[in-house]
Amino acid sequence: MRTARVKGGSVERILRVSGITGAKRAFTLVAPKLARSRSGPSSGFTLTLTRVARPGALVQSGQLVAEFDQQYMRQHLDDHRAEVEQQRRNMQKMRAQVDIKRKALEQRLLRAQADLEKARLNLKTIPVRSSIQAAHFRLAADEAEQYQRQLSKEIALADISEGAALRRVELQLELEELDMRKAVTSLSRMSLTAPIDGIVVMGQTRRGTEMAEIEEGDELRAGHGFLSILDLRSLIVDAEVNQTDAQLLRLGMLARVRFDGVEKLVLAGRLTAIGGYAQAGRGRPSYVRQIPIRLTLDQTDPRVFPNSTASADLVMGAEMSGTVLPRECIRTSGPGGEPHCYVYSGAAWEKRQLQLGLQSNTEVVVRSGLQEGDLVAAEDPFAR
Repeated sequence: MRTARVKGGSVERILRVSGITGAKRAFTLVAPKLARSRSGPSSGFTLTLTRVARPGALVQSGQLVAEFDQQYMRQHLDDHRAEVEQQRRNMQKMRAQVDIKRKALEQRLLRAQADLEKARLNLKTIPVRSSIQAAHFRLAADEAEQYQRQLSKEIALADISEGAALRRVELQLELEELDMRKAVTSLSRMSLTAPIDGIVVMGQTRRGTEMAEIEEGDELRAGHGFLSILDLRSLIVDAEVNQTDAQLLRLGMLARVRFDGVEKLVLAGRLTAIGGYAQAGRGRPSYVRQIPIRLTLDQTDPRVFPNSTASADLVMGAEMSGTVLPRECIRTSGPGGEPHCYVYSGAAWEKRQLQLGLQSNTEVVVRSGLQEGDLVAAEDPFAR
């Protein structure tokens, strides 16, 4: 007959889950979007990685971790700088031409005003002049007055015209300066630094028909997250539990986390998040659904890295002191019956009523009815 000895100890009710390690505090670097100029070429702006930190490297905040090919952008920036300088010189030239034209018109206006004054003085001598000379003086005075008015209008119209032309050149200069600033911004975006201290985790891209880790020389598209920096001081484990077990979970539950790549390492953690939406797993019936959970590690170890597999024992209950007995030794007198067991008293088997405590899948705490060291039957001795 199979038997078992009653022993002292504790019993824990646990739920084992498996998941992937990650970091709560993490930043993903994305390929920048380069600003295009108004009249610039549509090709040539490629995002080819010429320098990138190796995966698993520890970097510090502000350290250069990635750099894209900047040759074409530097040439583009030099072109814009030359265009800006040319537009500035054009504006200076136009301003000088406007000033010369304005001075010439002002000189013509001064001469016209002088001719008008002379004609008006000649009109004062009409009483001593002949009728023909008087008529000539009147016509000359009218002509001088009309010419002076025409020049005044020409100066006003020239101010409007030259001002519009000068403003057009100024707007062209502002647009060229805007394109130059865009090129400067795009050039600065092509060098990326680490925002935090942490470890480098490289993203993936499609190379041919397979997904592969991004390397130097790969050409990326704008907005592609190609590199992540994870803070090792904020490690987490993302796992899943069956929806039937989710009702047993409570935030703050303690957990013991083990890592597949590090033998005999156990770190303490706690349950910090429970998903609210169940998802069906691949290759399983739709009615078998999983709920995501997140465990936060209270301890760190330099041997633990993100994106590694881990398992965790969630402690749903514990009774730390008492007598412990295998569950197969417990008997009941039917549904709802009192639990009992059979103890060997030295000559015969004796039936004892038990008061049970916390139960696990294999053991149970016996609060009363047994003592440590008792020999208990794992089978019904009277059924033989």
